[in-house]
Amino acid sequence: MVVLFGESWKAEGQESSAFGDVDGELIGSILDGGVMSEDARIVEEASNRNIGSFNPDMFMEGVKNFHNVKNLYGERLLRLLTGFDSDYLEQNVGIPEFRKELLDQIRERVKRLKSEGIVDTSGNITSKGEDVAIISAFVEELDRLEPKGLQGEVLQKKVEHYGSRDFSRIFKKGDRYRDVNIRDTIKTVLRRGRKNIISDDLRVSPRISKGSIMIIYGLDSSASMKGDKLLMGKRAGIALAYKAIKRKDKVGVIVFSDKVHISESPTLDMGAVLKSFSGAHAFRETNFVSLFDKCSELFPIVSGVTKHLVIISDAVPTSGDEPEKLTLSSAAVLANRGVTISVIGINLDNKGIDFSRKVADVGNGRFYLANSAGDIDSIVLQDYYEVARS
Repeated sequence: MVVLFGESWKAEGQESSAFGDVDGELIGSILDGGVMSEDARIVEEASNRNIGSFNPDMFMEGVKNFHNVKNLYGERLLRLLTGFDSDYLEQNVGIPEFRKELLDQIRERVKRLKSEGIVDTSGNITSKGEDVAIISAFVEELDRLEPKGLQGEVLQKKVEHYGSRDFSRIFKKGDRYRDVNIRDTIKTVLRRGRKNIISDDLRVSPRISKGSIMIIYGLDSSASMKGDKLLMGKRAGIALAYKAIKRKDKVGVIVFSDKVHISESPTLDMGAVLKSFSGAHAFRETNFVSLFDKCSELFPIVSGVTKHLVIISDAVPTSGDEPEKLTLSSAAVLANRGVTISVIGINLDNKGIDFSRKVADVGNGRFYLANSAGDIDSIVLQDYYEVARS
């Protein structure tokens, strides 16, 4: 069972969840997969396509040029708004009776969004609407992740006085007698044909604990990320946060384009992580330097902690003078501060692949190529497991 707004969603000292304006009834509808779940998907799709408001009359005026409307809204949002797929709309939108039916249906849907507070009286998406959308995305992502289990998870191991045991070795000076593995010791004695135990037979199993990891998820929200790339980028971030926080690893978020627009320090507060994704919109250019500078601010100066940045992007840097040179220089500075950097590139050309590899090499991390937006979440989790293993 997932507790959405209980104590587990509050940061230390925080009195309320990050989604205090979303009431329990709406959350219940999302969890039940009801009407609210569908409306949340409408807002999620619109937000990722930079559509900030719903005006049925303007929609019907624009639909006269269906090609433009399809490019603006995308097939999925058109289907959610109208109840028809894009091919059917294109074939029938010129029929007066169908246009009237379509307008009435969209008006009714927008009226419902207004009654729920998801859009305001002018049809503009509210902050509550964006919150509901990201909560719905979280629930859907959990439904998709849970059947997969936790395959691939590993532990970074270090000896501790408390923790689990999963191996044994020969006893040596300095080991604690309470760590003696009686079963393996007896097996050793029997294998050697002895009746009595001597010190050379002793086997110990030092207790181990998972190494501490802090991850910042750097999501490119430049104009080229509009649509499925941003949608799946957010959802991959949700998957990472869920897996990592469940293992007590802290996750932070930086959403950037020409500058940093949203940032959240590494935290165990899942609600805060989700809140940071809810306001992400695609526009402008790509500036990796701003991302690296913000990372330097957000990562604390502590020892004994793995600090890792994973970047999701579909482009080379385009903001500023000599952007590629400045990016590599900035990445080197961050790496010298003990931060590893991985890059997940979406549909990159050869130039983009070459540049992204350089960033990952400078950052002592890994480069991954995602051939489609749908590959992002599995690659993000793969990178997390690799960090945990190292």
